Amino acid sequence: MRYRELSEANLHLWLMVACYLFPIAALGAIFLFNVTAGRPTWRRESRPLAAEEKSEGA
Repeated sequence: MRYRELSEANLHLWLMVACYLFPIAALGAIFLFNVTAGRPTWRRESRPLAAEEKSEGA
C-alpha cells in the first residue's frame, strides 16, 4: 500500500514536470535560439552602422 502511494506521487511529479516545466524550457530554448541565431546580435548590427557613418563622413 505504501509503495502504491509513493508511485502515484512520483507519477504526479513526472506529469507535472512533463506538462509544465518541459514546455517552458522548450519555449525558452526557442526564444534564445531566435535571439542568438535568428537575427544579428547588437555587435553585428553596430559594425555596419559604424562603417556607414564612416563612409558618410568621408
